[in-house]
Amino acid sequence: MNNQQYFFELDVYGFTVVENVLTTEEAGEMREALMRCEKEVGTEAKNRGTARHVANLPVLDRVFHKTIDHPRILPLLEHYLEKSLILGSLRVCTVIFHWRCSISVRQL
Repeated sequence: MNNQQYFFELDVYGFTVVENVLTTEEAGEMREALMRCEKEVGTEAKNRGTARHVANLPVLDRVFHKTIDHPRILPLLEHYLEKSLILGSLRVCTVIFHWRCSISVRQL
């Protein structure tokens, strides 16, 4: 799929799936870290139904850092947030783009 299709899906559905961003092993490591973080700091989110929310994953476990610098994800972020984007947290850290952040990971 090309970036235009990803943009379309993001605009229409509010999400997209970028396949083959991580290896099976990397996805497994992230899933384990996510499950641990959810148990430790997850909160209930009841906007439209019931879900669990875990904020600031890259701060909670370094395994999520490898998605910050992924070249297939950055163009999607730049499309919506411009090339000068800065992802940050008021409490912990700021990530400036020498680093990059993922929108979606297929195997999680």
